[in-house]
Amino acid sequence: MLSGSIPWSGLTAEEIRQEVVDNRNSLPVEADKIEPPFDKILQMGLSAYPGCRNLEVENLRDFMTQAVVDRVCFSIPAVLF
Repeated sequence: MLSGSIPWSGLTAEEIRQEVVDNRNSLPVEADKIEPPFDKILQMGLSAYPGCRNLEVENLRDFMTQAVVDRVCFSIPAVLF
């Protein structure tokens, strides 16, 4: 997902339905190619199990806020602490 490739390329609609519904395979998320927090958001949002797709606005806000805090903290020289 988001890597420039077409997921399930070459499969028919019925084969894709079988992968998702019967086999419970969600779209592949290549987390190593996606920066946090987007990797976590995609993994949760595209889960094959509906009960795991519990992304609420508060979750998104927390993920995004933490990403901003992490970037700011890692960009400040340690000498200032």
